[in-house]
Amino acid sequence: EGSVIVDAGDLGSLQVTHSTIVPGRGEILVQGDNDDLRLDVSRSITGPITLVPVITSLAITDTFVVAPQSLGSPDVAIAATGNDAAIERSTVWGHVQARVIDASNSIFTAAITAERRQKGCVRFSYVPPGSRTARRHRCQPQTAIAASLTAARDAAVANGTEVAADEQ
Repeated sequence: EGSVIVDAGDLGSLQVTHSTIVPGRGEILVQGDNDDLRLDVSRSITGPITLVPVITSLAITDTFVVAPQSLGSPDVAIAATGNDAAIERSTVWGHVQARVIDASNSIFTAAITAERRQKGCVRFSYVPPGSRTARRHRCQPQTAIAASLTAARDAAVANGTEVAADEQ
């Protein structure tokens, strides 16, 4: 019960596995210089993850990350500004901020923002409207919207209805 706080030092890696850091009562906070730190969170439930300095890597796998709620809307669940984040098969309840985001098979409930969108990729995930990420591959709701537009265009052509140039 409580938070996991990493102070300045020379920690090489921290693995949080098969653990619960109670959301609303605890968080993972890296607040000191640990340039070589590799933070791996897997098969866990945790409150927000905040990385104040730049670390070597952040990997989140098979995990549920929950941000505290303020006035009914989620706050920041992962604050990794200046850091690269790899998120696999996870659900993130709250905003995500990172330098580069690589994600696959994940659900994000609030906007995710990648500082650098030339690198990284989000695949087979739910990405809320208003998110700013690198390229996306078969993400929802974009895939469903594109399929609906294609079906509407095909129906219009089959019916002989003219499609305006700005709708194409």
